[in-house]
Amino acid sequence: MVKNGSNRIYYLDILRVMACIAVIVTHASFSYVMADFGSFNFIVGNIADSLSRIGVPLFVMISGSLLLDKDYVNNNQKQLNRIIKMILFFLFWSSIYLLLFDVYLPLKQGDSISISKLINSFIIGHYHLWYIYMIVGLYLIVPLLRLWVNYKNITYIKYFILLAFTFAFFIPQVINIGMYFSDKIGTFQIVLNYTNLSYVGGYTLYFILGWYLRNYEIKYKHLLYFFGILSIIFEIFMTHFLSVTFNQPIQLYDNLSVNVLFQSVMVFVFVKSKYQNYDKRESYFIRTISKYSLGIYAIHAGIIDLIMRYCDFCKKINVIFTIVFVILSALLGSLLISMIMSKVKPIKKYLL
Repeated sequence: MVKNGSNRIYYLDILRVMACIAVIVTHASFSYVMADFGSFNFIVGNIADSLSRIGVPLFVMISGSLLLDKDYVNNNQKQLNRIIKMILFFLFWSSIYLLLFDVYLPLKQGDSISISKLINSFIIGHYHLWYIYMIVGLYLIVPLLRLWVNYKNITYIKYFILLAFTFAFFIPQVINIGMYFSDKIGTFQIVLNYTNLSYVGGYTLYFILGWYLRNYEIKYKHLLYFFGILSIIFEIFMTHFLSVTFNQPIQLYDNLSVNVLFQSVMVFVFVKSKYQNYDKRESYFIRTISKYSLGIYAIHAGIIDLIMRYCDFCKKINVIFTIVFVILSALLGSLLISMIMSKVKPIKKYLL
């Protein structure tokens, strides 16, 4: 396995960069699939959103591939430090977004401020900071997962993956789609709830898949690629069809959907296959974006929000150019701010 000069695994750096850009694309295009169903803007936004939902799953798989690895030394102190870092990260950036979007801008516009709403906003955080709550939850169960996620328990790991795919991804998605056509499908949701298989729910599957895909070769890659591409086509057309038919935003690219699962696994496997033994000099772009990915994640949403609010030029030009402009501005802007802020030692830990 080839590592770069900083002892990082190159293909994981590439995946981290792809995840970072994908998240930005999702946030830059999401507003276009919330209205004007069937319009050109909706079609472009739907395609962009469908292609980019691999972002969060890839981030989670990367974390799982590293934290569950047998060579990763995990102890109580490292575990605690990792969780404290993410909590401080959340508190810092939730404060920044609160002051900007819930205090400064409303006051500038002459709006009143509710203390209870400020407290609520601070606790919940800006819309993209939900990820911190989720990843801390996964960090909390790392010691438990490391007890059985290893080579000798591969049969049980496959069993877990099968259970999670069936009860946390496949059946819920079939029920969710079916309920738009028949209320009777809701009966199956009740039955599913009775099983109470929450242990295999959430993002734990992606976390364990990261370890599995890093350590095992997929035999039928072309079949996986086929399902991955088919998933993209499925979610684009079904999101369009359902949204137009029922005149409401119905997106089929939830992170915990079968199609996003197939897409994410496809990308992980493809990049690993292509770059696992890559022995050329690493790309400066890949190294830099990967290094500052946490800071980019923290900052990009604010840049996107400000552009969408105040950029009159963006509202007049073609939607494709708008989305591209927003993506580039958010990526480069958040990267530049991260690089500058990282020079200040007291806040460096909130960016790297």
